[in-house]
Amino acid sequence: MNLRRPRTHLMGVVALAASLACQLCVGAGMPAVDFLFPAGGQRGGATAVLAGGTFPTWPVRIWTDDPGLVFKPGESAGRFQVEIATNVPVGAHLVRFYDAGGSGAPRLFVVGEVPELNEPDSPEQTGVGTEVKTLPVTVNGRLRQPGETDTYLLTLAAGDELRATVVAYALDSPVAARLRLLDSGGRVLGESTNPPPHDPALVCAIREAGTYRLELSPVESYVAEHTAFAPSDAAVYRLPLASVAVPGASETNSAGRVLVEGAPLPDRPYRVSVLEAPPAESPDILRPDRPYPTVDLPCTITGFIRPAGNEDHYSFSAVGDELYHFRLRAGSIGSPLVPVFRVLNGAQLVLAESPPGLDPTLDWVAPGDGLYTLVVADARGGGGVGYGYELDVTAPEPNLTATADEHTLRLRPGQSAARNLAIRRPETYQGLLALTAVGLPAGVQAAPATIPPDVRQATLRLTVADDAPPANQPFRITLLDVTANPPRVVSARAPLRGKYAPTDDLALKDTDTFWLTVLPAEKP
Repeated sequence: MNLRRPRTHLMGVVALAASLACQLCVGAGMPAVDFLFPAGGQRGGATAVLAGGTFPTWPVRIWTDDPGLVFKPGESAGRFQVEIATNVPVGAHLVRFYDAGGSGAPRLFVVGEVPELNEPDSPEQTGVGTEVKTLPVTVNGRLRQPGETDTYLLTLAAGDELRATVVAYALDSPVAARLRLLDSGGRVLGESTNPPPHDPALVCAIREAGTYRLELSPVESYVAEHTAFAPSDAAVYRLPLASVAVPGASETNSAGRVLVEGAPLPDRPYRVSVLEAPPAESPDILRPDRPYPTVDLPCTITGFIRPAGNEDHYSFSAVGDELYHFRLRAGSIGSPLVPVFRVLNGAQLVLAESPPGLDPTLDWVAPGDGLYTLVVADARGGGGVGYGYELDVTAPEPNLTATADEHTLRLRPGQSAARNLAIRRPETYQGLLALTAVGLPAGVQAAPATIPPDVRQATLRLTVADDAPPANQPFRITLLDVTANPPRVVSARAPLRGKYAPTDDLALKDTDTFWLTVLPAEKP
């Protein structure tokens, strides 16, 4: 499961107005959730989840960023049954736990495509591992005891390539881990070398069929210097595992080979689309010694990935600081393709990659004027007759963004708060913007504001009426370009901040959903 997404250009954010200071000193306690275990589940399934933390009242109420992701409180505090609809997008999602006192910091919950396996509740015995019977699978575990090493036994075939990735720090979990793969004789075939606490990945080719040991353990030297990362109930991780048959892998692997994760992958979902269909009788149309076909945007391309392992390349011209939307359809049109598409620069370095999913989307901001390459492939190296796709690339838009410093507010009747926003737009974009908020509860009003083209900061003021009833709900801050035809709407965003991981290392870096709690009026 991929939690890495195309790199956004978050600006420096401004502080809130002084009138917000009253938020944090009013009202009763609120839920404070430190971790979720497991921290994800398979799309279309259900799973029991433990939320570790404090709950002043029970049952607590839950909001998620997708209506198909449903948390149902159990009888005991912190226990939930989570149901995941088949149409919930794969990837990280936001979950808020709240009561009359407000909402604590949101947590991340990951929706995956493959089966899930939770480690046994009892600690492992020395030398004994958890058998993983089928791949692909996502293992959910915790490093709870000092010196603990979680071991997973994998049956792999000659010619397989094992791919393992830890997802923990990206979920704001206090885990600084390393991975090692050992054969039956105890020889180390692969070991991750990432600098802690960043999540490790390991790719290792298998030469001989057999049972292998994959070990996940804390980096003791890092834990000794950073006690917050000591093993605990909150040290939750996800471990996606897959094996892919790679021609020639059995001849190239040797004991001691270390394969490390590649360059950082994109950090948030973006949208893109294109289509191509080379004639079957002309397989040399994509010969590497010929230039890639050039497409004019916007466009729609229909294509096929064949033979297995092939990639389709398209060149296109982009303008710096413009936003490009891509969308690829495969699963929705009945294709067996497991699609992935990337945007490359002139040096063929990956600038952005689509998130996992059978109909992935991507938003990408061109870093400068120039010629770029769009690459479409099967994520598992497959291909052949019927591996078709449809890729749409829409007309680019000026990269207009609005960033607030915080996403959560608590107010009482009669109070107001000012939300400051940093506005970013190209110098050539002269649209007149109207700032407002939508989805506010009864008794709360937002004073509209107009933003001229040369203004780079704006303020939205929320006012709660004296008779406003208590409320807990999400809302959005929007910018409306009243001069565009048709009118263009952009939602403001606020960065997510972890307890252990900084914004740039989180699976989700920001959100366009703000949260407002209106507390009961104070008694005279």
